[in-house]
Amino acid sequence: MLSMEPRELGGVERMNLALDRIATMNFTTIARVRGRFDDGQLRHALDALARRHPTLTARVCRKRFRWYLEPNTVHSIGSRQIDADPQAWVSHAEAETQHQTWRLDGPRARCIWLRHGEADSTLLLTFHHVISDGKSGVLVMRDLIRLLADPSLELPEIPTASLESFFPLPYRPSQNLSKAFGLLARDMRATPATQLPSDGSAPIEERTQRVVPMRFTEAQTTALRNHARREGYTMHGLLSSAMMLALYDTGEWTDEPTMRLFHALDFRVYLEQLRHRSGGDSPRIGEASGIYASYVDTEHRLSSATELHALGRDVTGQIQSQKADGIPFLTSPFSGRLIPWMRASLGPKRTLRLCESQLTRRSLAVTNLGLLERLDVQERYRGLEIEELHFFAAVSVMGPLGATVSTFRNRLQLNLGYVEPGLGRATMERFQHHLMRRLDAFDS
Repeated sequence: MLSMEPRELGGVERMNLALDRIATMNFTTIARVRGRFDDGQLRHALDALARRHPTLTARVCRKRFRWYLEPNTVHSIGSRQIDADPQAWVSHAEAETQHQTWRLDGPRARCIWLRHGEADSTLLLTFHHVISDGKSGVLVMRDLIRLLADPSLELPEIPTASLESFFPLPYRPSQNLSKAFGLLARDMRATPATQLPSDGSAPIEERTQRVVPMRFTEAQTTALRNHARREGYTMHGLLSSAMMLALYDTGEWTDEPTMRLFHALDFRVYLEQLRHRSGGDSPRIGEASGIYASYVDTEHRLSSATELHALGRDVTGQIQSQKADGIPFLTSPFSGRLIPWMRASLGPKRTLRLCESQLTRRSLAVTNLGLLERLDVQERYRGLEIEELHFFAAVSVMGPLGATVSTFRNRLQLNLGYVEPGLGRATMERFQHHLMRRLDAFDS
């Protein structure tokens, strides 16, 4: 019997539930695993995983105009098994992240087992964004592999709470409404973000998600990290600036375009940083599966004279400045109130148009999980070895282009995402060419 207690959805969860009806909100965690296991072991591990993270099978229901997350003893995590080559994860990740509305009665996750040989597999876990985020997906995949490697292992259930429940009172949106409305007004008045020229458009249900994987060697990863450190900014700043310059090269603009980047921000780390600075005793999020992320935007003017290192330092500086000012406490949480109200007042189609044209228009959305070993992910669990671990998030209302970034076993994985129609394959090939040209300069 699950011990999960019913609870009301938080603001960010309500926002993602509202967006799930009008946009694509899926994301998939991918693990290449060496070692043997069978159908029965996978089924046993998935059932144990649902006991560990009961939100994966929870139902969403509405009571008296409020949304709740409740335990569900009926559904289990569904799974499919397919014989396929190792690169087949790309087409399956594309299919898994197409637009769909998740059933309210659950489950909120599903699994695909791609079998490449007797002891070679790829596991894909796809999640509803209401109950999980990028790091949650990695933690859940880690637990699945632990349970596969040791069928006798019993992992205790992890309770969940909404993101806002972890906020210190002075940082809650209700205490900073004037600041939040100021951010909204700034976004409405801002110069529209430059995006790559569109090859066409289509209703959300007719759009196709595409994945372009870019995997770097250990030597390349080390070279990029060392260059960033020497120049005084982060790996995230380096990759963001390289992608902006690749956008500039691909678009062949003659003026100075304004690039606006969406940067997802993990609250697990952010709250720990606040704890260390303030010496407070606020609760820790820990390893629960939930949507524990917010974001900041950075804005940059580019020209033919823009230098990568200066741009990288600007990205890093803007992010750090907004974190110090508490902006991530307002962006997603305030949108969590605004977007559900918009959908109820304006309807889904007008809300989507307004989001894509103004409120959420970005040149590029970047989600970087950093070093996955920091999440206590090991390379080997008994007879199973994790050879690759990364993720892909569907390109949604933030714009036509997204990038999901992670590093495992000192190998950087950058999965580019785009939507057809929108950005065509030829445009993406040019973008990838310019991006690799920028990054190869560091390796040399």
